[in-house]
Amino acid sequence: MLADVEARISGSNVMLRTISKRIPGQIVKIINVLEAFEILHLNISTMQDTVLYSFVIKIGLECQLSVEELAVEVQKSFSSSDVFCINDI
Repeated sequence: MLADVEARISGSNVMLRTISKRIPGQIVKIINVLEAFEILHLNISTMQDTVLYSFVIKIGLECQLSVEELAVEVQKSFSSSDVFCINDI
């Protein structure tokens, strides 16, 4: 596995965390996956060749994607050489 991805609901938001080796351009891929949502907060922490991305994402009542499905789509972005967005799913 290229990355550990965790998503959980916190009130009306989703807390999404990924930890992986540094991959150039990966943050852009993740943000493209999340572009259908409002990103309220992003924190990036690094230590040597490891990076932790922590997102707080606002989800609307009309969202039909489960937290598990969101985590899977973000996980896919680590193995994909293509940049895609959640609207393409």
